[in-house]
Amino acid sequence: MKKIYQLIILLLLVSGCINEDLNDMDTIEVKGSIEGLRKGTLYLQKIQDSILIDLDSIVLKGSPEFSLKAKINSPEIFYLYLDKKDGDTLNDRIRFFGEKGTVKINTLLKTYESSAVISGSENHILLEEYLTFIRKFDQENLKLVKIYFNELRENNVS
Repeated sequence: MKKIYQLIILLLLVSGCINEDLNDMDTIEVKGSIEGLRKGTLYLQKIQDSILIDLDSIVLKGSPEFSLKAKINSPEIFYLYLDKKDGDTLNDRIRFFGEKGTVKINTLLKTYESSAVISGSENHILLEEYLTFIRKFDQENLKLVKIYFNELRENNVS
Protein backbone atom coordinates (compact mmCIF):
# COMPACT_ATOMS: atom_id res chain seq x y z
CA MET A 1 0.00 0.00 0.00
CA LYS A 2 2.88 2.34 0.88
CA LYS A 3 4.45 1.70 -2.54
CA ILE A 4 1.19 2.62 -4.29
CA TYR A 5 1.06 5.99 -2.48
CA GLN A 6 4.70 6.66 -3.38
CA LEU A 7 3.97 5.79 -7.00
CA ILE A 8 0.93 8.11 -7.07
CA ILE A 9 2.96 10.97 -5.56
CA LEU A 10 5.74 10.38 -8.06
CA LEU A 11 3.26 10.42 -10.97
CA LEU A 12 1.70 13.66 -9.69
CA LEU A 13 5.11 15.31 -9.44
CA VAL A 14 6.10 14.21 -12.92
CA SER A 15 2.78 15.31 -14.43
CA GLY A 16 3.12 18.69 -12.69
CA CYS A 17 6.53 19.18 -14.29
CA ILE A 18 5.23 18.15 -17.70
CA ASN A 19 2.29 20.56 -17.45
CA GLU A 20 4.65 23.38 -16.46
CA ASP A 21 6.78 22.71 -19.55
CA LEU A 22 3.68 22.74 -21.76
CA ASN A 23 2.57 26.01 -20.20
CA ASP A 24 5.91 27.57 -21.17
CA MET A 25 4.63 27.40 -24.74
CA ASP A 26 1.82 29.74 -23.66
CA THR A 27 4.09 32.67 -22.90
CA ILE A 28 4.94 35.94 -24.51
CA GLU A 29 8.49 37.19 -24.32
CA VAL A 30 9.10 40.85 -25.05
CA LYS A 31 12.72 41.68 -25.90
CA GLY A 32 14.38 44.78 -27.18
CA SER A 33 16.31 47.90 -26.34
CA ILE A 34 15.72 51.54 -25.51
CA GLU A 35 18.56 53.54 -27.01
CA GLY A 36 19.69 56.34 -24.73
CA LEU A 37 18.25 54.85 -21.53
CA ARG A 38 20.56 54.93 -18.53
CA LYS A 39 18.13 53.92 -15.82
CA GLY A 40 14.44 53.35 -15.36
CA THR A 41 11.84 50.70 -14.67
CA LEU A 42 10.09 48.94 -17.52
CA TYR A 43 6.70 47.25 -17.04
CA LEU A 44 4.83 44.78 -19.23
CA GLN A 45 1.14 45.59 -18.71
CA LYS A 46 -2.30 44.61 -19.91
CA ILE A 47 -5.84 45.71 -19.18
CA GLN A 48 -7.83 43.28 -17.07
CA ASP A 49 -11.34 44.16 -15.91
CA SER A 50 -10.78 47.80 -16.99
CA ILE A 51 -7.66 48.08 -14.80
CA LEU A 52 -4.09 48.26 -16.07
CA ILE A 53 -2.09 45.51 -14.32
CA ASP A 54 1.64 44.78 -14.29
CA LEU A 55 2.61 41.33 -15.59
CA ASP A 56 6.39 41.64 -15.37
CA SER A 57 8.93 44.36 -14.71
CA ILE A 58 12.64 44.99 -14.89
CA VAL A 59 14.84 47.71 -13.41
CA LEU A 60 17.30 48.92 -16.04
CA LYS A 61 20.61 50.35 -14.88
CA GLY A 62 23.17 51.10 -17.55
CA SER A 63 22.07 48.60 -20.19
CA PRO A 64 19.32 49.51 -22.66
CA GLU A 65 18.52 45.82 -23.32
CA PHE A 66 15.48 44.21 -21.70
CA SER A 67 13.53 40.96 -21.63
CA LEU A 68 10.08 40.50 -20.07
CA LYS A 69 7.83 37.41 -19.94
CA ALA A 70 4.20 36.67 -19.12
CA LYS A 71 1.67 33.87 -19.51
CA ILE A 72 -0.78 34.38 -22.35
CA ASN A 73 -3.95 32.49 -23.25
CA SER A 74 -4.72 34.25 -26.51
CA PRO A 75 -3.46 37.24 -28.51
CA GLU A 76 -4.33 40.57 -26.88
CA ILE A 77 -3.24 44.17 -26.43
CA PHE A 78 -0.25 44.76 -24.15
CA TYR A 79 1.58 47.89 -23.05
CA LEU A 80 5.27 48.48 -22.45
CA TYR A 81 5.42 51.25 -19.84
CA LEU A 82 8.67 53.05 -19.03
CA ASP A 83 8.74 54.78 -15.65
CA LYS A 84 11.48 57.40 -15.99
CA LYS A 85 10.57 59.04 -12.68
CA ASP A 86 10.08 62.37 -14.45
CA GLY A 87 6.48 62.86 -13.32
CA ASP A 88 5.18 62.80 -16.91
CA THR A 89 3.29 59.67 -17.92
CA LEU A 90 2.47 60.90 -21.42
CA ASN A 91 4.30 59.18 -24.26
CA ASP A 92 5.82 56.62 -21.87
CA ARG A 93 3.61 53.71 -22.92
CA ILE A 94 3.90 51.65 -26.11
CA ARG A 95 0.76 49.76 -27.15
CA PHE A 96 1.26 46.53 -29.09
CA PHE A 97 -0.66 43.40 -29.98
CA GLY A 98 1.08 40.48 -28.32
CA GLU A 99 0.82 36.80 -29.06
CA LYS A 100 2.60 33.60 -28.05
CA GLY A 101 6.29 33.72 -28.84
CA THR A 102 8.81 36.53 -28.93
CA VAL A 103 7.97 40.14 -29.73
CA LYS A 104 10.85 42.56 -30.31
CA ILE A 105 10.51 46.25 -29.53
CA ASN A 106 13.31 48.71 -30.23
CA THR A 107 12.92 52.41 -29.58
CA LEU A 108 14.64 55.64 -28.57
CA LEU A 109 14.38 57.25 -25.15
CA LYS A 110 13.64 60.77 -26.47
CA THR A 111 10.78 59.66 -28.70
CA TYR A 112 9.82 56.53 -26.79
CA GLU A 113 6.34 55.88 -28.16
CA SER A 114 6.58 57.37 -31.65
CA SER A 115 9.88 55.75 -32.63
CA ALA A 116 9.01 52.22 -31.51
CA VAL A 117 9.70 49.47 -34.05
CA ILE A 118 7.72 46.33 -33.21
CA SER A 119 8.30 42.95 -34.86
CA GLY A 120 7.36 39.34 -34.19
CA SER A 121 3.58 39.78 -34.02
CA GLU A 122 1.42 39.27 -37.09
CA ASN A 123 -1.58 40.66 -35.23
CA HIS A 124 0.29 43.88 -34.47
CA ILE A 125 0.71 44.49 -38.20
CA LEU A 126 -3.05 44.10 -38.61
CA LEU A 127 -3.64 46.46 -35.68
CA GLU A 128 -1.44 49.13 -37.28
CA GLU A 129 -3.27 48.75 -40.61
CA TYR A 130 -6.60 49.09 -38.80
CA LEU A 131 -5.49 52.21 -36.91
CA THR A 132 -4.24 53.80 -40.15
CA PHE A 133 -7.57 53.02 -41.81
CA ILE A 134 -9.53 54.49 -38.89
CA ARG A 135 -7.42 57.69 -38.91
CA LYS A 136 -8.53 58.32 -42.50
CA PHE A 137 -12.17 58.13 -41.42
CA ASP A 138 -11.50 60.42 -38.44
CA GLN A 139 -9.90 63.02 -40.72
CA GLU A 140 -12.80 62.80 -43.17
CA ASN A 141 -15.26 63.14 -40.31
CA LEU A 142 -13.47 66.27 -39.05
CA LYS A 143 -13.67 67.79 -42.53
CA LEU A 144 -17.40 67.12 -42.68
CA VAL A 145 -17.98 68.60 -39.21
CA LYS A 146 -16.02 71.71 -40.23
CA ILE A 147 -18.13 72.09 -43.38
CA TYR A 148 -21.30 71.62 -41.35
CA PHE A 149 -20.39 74.32 -38.82
CA ASN A 150 -19.28 76.71 -41.55
CA GLU A 151 -22.66 76.26 -43.26
CA LEU A 152 -24.46 76.88 -39.97
CA ARG A 153 -22.44 80.04 -39.37
CA GLU A 154 -23.11 81.35 -42.91
CA ASN A 155 -26.85 80.68 -42.63
CA ASN A 156 -27.09 82.40 -39.24
CA VAL A 157 -25.22 85.51 -40.42
CA SER A 158 -27.46 86.07 -43.46
